[in-house]
Amino acid sequence: MPNHLIAILIFGVPSLILIGIVIVLIRRIVRLRRTGQRVTGQCVNVYWEPHPTDRSVIHPRRLWFSTVAFDAPKGGGRYRLKVQTSRHSLGQWVPVLVPPGDPERARVDEFWQLWWAPMLIGLIAAVFVLATAGMISGAVAAAG
Repeated sequence: MPNHLIAILIFGVPSLILIGIVIVLIRRIVRLRRTGQRVTGQCVNVYWEPHPTDRSVIHPRRLWFSTVAFDAPKGGGRYRLKVQTSRHSLGQWVPVLVPPGDPERARVDEFWQLWWAPMLIGLIAAVFVLATAGMISGAVAAAG
């Protein structure tokens, strides 16, 4: 098998897999926004944890979290949601999306909290797609 075909496969297959992952994530978010019930939670705790890969003693990196407490729809009880963000302040009211019948999988209804994963994976997929397209055009130019 020629080298350019191997390179196309090495970049093409992961790009297709990443695109599939992005599609699945987007469908889940859209379904949650369409069928999930919106409730209001309250930030009951703001704290930080050391970054797991940081070894610095002088200026350690921190990951900020907040805990959002909310009541599940239809008297489903009180739940807590751990959110990685520094944007919430103690006592702040936070919009929460609760999937029907599954309050354990609730998500904060904020743009960045919902869309960061598909945007990041989509960006990586775009790099792979562009690399694959460049390899294909190089292979076509070399053949012709």
